[in-house]
Amino acid sequence: MPIIAKEAFENHYKIRIEFKLSASLREEAVEEDFLHEISGRILASYDDDENQEEAGALHASFVQFHEAMKRGIDTSRMGDGISGEVSEYWECLFDLNTDNLKPDLRVEYETVGCNLLIIDFIEVYPKFRGHSIGLAAAQRVVDVFGVGCALVAATPYPLQFTPAFSSDSDKLQRLQAPKYSKNEAIRKLQAYWSRVGFMPYGRSGIYLRNANSTADIIDSFGGVNLLE
Repeated sequence: MPIIAKEAFENHYKIRIEFKLSASLREEAVEEDFLHEISGRILASYDDDENQEEAGALHASFVQFHEAMKRGIDTSRMGDGISGEVSEYWECLFDLNTDNLKPDLRVEYETVGCNLLIIDFIEVYPKFRGHSIGLAAAQRVVDVFGVGCALVAATPYPLQFTPAFSSDSDKLQRLQAPKYSKNEAIRKLQAYWSRVGFMPYGRSGIYLRNANSTADIIDSFGGVNLLE
């Protein structure tokens, strides 16, 4: 399927994200009540056509460590007990003795509280690549859900090498990933995320940014070529 020409995209297409988030209502809160999974459909419409075409998908997690602590739930119960993905970030970013973010992170990012917004993945379908939709979507996720978060975190890792995709020929066919080696694909994806303000945290593979900063590179849709 051909990629949409830049002029046609800029003059005729409108892009939006439809987010879905759920939260439970209980009198006595439990750990799971402070982990909110966010899914999103990236939708494209042509001119004034009311029909919308799916242009991509995303998933993120909003983890309310700070609010959980105020309810008497320590971060270890949140970080180590409800999600393997969250656990990886908790083990790397938190001081296990203080139940707070590590001191170097608090200083470098001037954090308030310890809530995390984790962007798990953003996938843009082949037809719509080449217009920096992925970068704009990442920034929009931060704009909408980053309020009250100390940090935004992500682990740039190409979808084609994840277990969910690598063993599923239908998903790989739909993905149509560029033919890069694993290391080259990781390097390119890390450089791609850095364009929206994410910086590596040591050699952990985790990339971080302040939730309150706005990447000034997202002035308009541009042209990047790796699953964006």
